[in-house]
Amino acid sequence: GLANQIIGTGLPNTVNSLIINNSGAFGNNIVLVDRNVNIQSDLSILQGTLDLQTFSANNTTSSGTMDISPNAYLRIGGNNDILTSINNYSNYIIDTDSYIEFYGNTGNTQVITELPINLINGLGNVILSNGGTKIAESPLLIKGNLINYNPSILNVSRIDALQVRKNVINESAIHNQGILEIGN
Repeated sequence: GLANQIIGTGLPNTVNSLIINNSGAFGNNIVLVDRNVNIQSDLSILQGTLDLQTFSANNTTSSGTMDISPNAYLRIGGNNDILTSINNYSNYIIDTDSYIEFYGNTGNTQVITELPINLINGLGNVILSNGGTKIAESPLLIKGNLINYNPSILNVSRIDALQVRKNVINESAIHNQGILEIGN
């Protein structure tokens, strides 16, 4: 589409594949999920933003590919993390120039390092926003930038928990009790 959309009742609860290809202008290209969606094969975010809110788009068959193209966005809210939101795909292709935003609100805690076991090549750009606490407690490679917007709080609670290949752009608090490695 060319504008914001809500999946609504037109999309069944279980689909073979889900392709997000919203070419609207930035901020007017969001596909909002209003319930859990079970995916039997592939989840592809080609253009625009897939906003899962507090829901999931997990694979039900332990097959298929989950991919995020350059400049495409995945947004995860509430207490959810990648493991609870996009789990059980056999392959993950997350482009270095893609974005995953964790936007849990004040009172929410999101563990940004909880990943499916076969998501092994790291994430692209990671955005931390809204008032919740974001925790890095196990190794995570961010191939792009890490952006921490106010009032989000990042807590790095383990040595070698976070490796950022590009830049850390911080407008809020980072509580570093481990090592935050920046650059190649």
